[in-house]
Amino acid sequence: MRPHFTKRTVNVSTVVEMEQIHKDQYMRISNTLIAIMNGKDPSMQNSTINMKYYEKDGKLKILLWGELDFMEEMLGTISMLDDTGYENKQ
Repeated sequence: MRPHFTKRTVNVSTVVEMEQIHKDQYMRISNTLIAIMNGKDPSMQNSTINMKYYEKDGKLKILLWGELDFMEEMLGTISMLDDTGYENKQ
């Protein structure tokens, strides 16, 4: 007899490393991601985010952990907030 399981959860962790980030860009990215975390769906309450900005080097590290839906939303938001795609097209 097979055991009865509830909905399967898949958790993912990732580190996003962004270079050539000015302090104002860091603040915009950080504030947006924190706002998403504060308003996230209760089903994603076990998700976490940590950010570390290295002002001297202009680097931002974003550490994410959570379910696939959370990761998809956060990575999509980071991609949208990343100005490099726009700057490289000019």
